[in-house]
Amino acid sequence: MNRQYSIPDLEKIAEIVIKEFGCGDDVDVIQLANQLGFEVYQTDFADDIAGKVERNSTNSRIFVNRSDIPARKRFTVAHEIGHIILHNDISKDIDFVDYRNNGKYDQREFEADNFAAALLMPREKSKKVWNEYHDIDDFAVVMGVSKRAAAIRLSNLGLIS
Repeated sequence: MNRQYSIPDLEKIAEIVIKEFGCGDDVDVIQLANQLGFEVYQTDFADDIAGKVERNSTNSRIFVNRSDIPARKRFTVAHEIGHIILHNDISKDIDFVDYRNNGKYDQREFEADNFAAALLMPREKSKKVWNEYHDIDDFAVVMGVSKRAAAIRLSNLGLIS
């Protein structure tokens, strides 16, 4: 059986990644992906696909939907990094496709989403930014994420209801 991660587990893993890879206060997800050995590409996907990560004997790549807004692309790369770190057997190829709203939101998607949220919106920084702005739109802009991602993270942190 595969390990299942809780939100506190995912926050700890994200904190370790930020520290170990020297990400600083504002994570550059493209640089982080490159440090992990993955190139990031924009491509034309169908509207129901947000991203994809693949690794085989010749390529290690993350693809994001070219038509998405920058904040969405950033979250998608962080989400795919979550799959790489959390769901990766180094001896096997990787091939994850992330669909939007396909009704298959399983534990692995929950984990990748919450890892991405913790990576892009760390707990302490989120509290500080929220205490300064008290506005979801402003919080989202400062953190470089969508309003939806911001609202979910703030709710999970107990900062909004």
